[in-house]
Amino acid sequence: MKISFFKTIGMGDGNLAEVRAIKEAFLIFSASQWASTHVLIVESDSKIVVKWVNNPNEAPWKMRKWILHIESLKKSVPRWEANHILREKNQVADHLAKEGVQRQVDLINIFD
Repeated sequence: MKISFFKTIGMGDGNLAEVRAIKEAFLIFSASQWASTHVLIVESDSKIVVKWVNNPNEAPWKMRKWILHIESLKKSVPRWEANHILREKNQVADHLAKEGVQRQVDLINIFD
């Protein structure tokens, strides 16, 4: 199963957008019927953000609020992975981000 989504987050840098997207993925997945039976695999083209999710103590203070929220959500997701992928392999996410700059309504797509 694959879930892609877009959510407005306002102004911020790329790392903040990646952290908030990962937080949203954990939130959506933890509320789903699959949280206890499947693995959540989060992919990001930001090595830094993947490092922060995997090692929260390395996150800067300005990201601490979001990283701590992810840490809380991890308790509801027994099996998860956060992996770095090359930007070339992340074209769908980049397309959604560029398309959504002016978007006012959130979007979620679920593919079986």
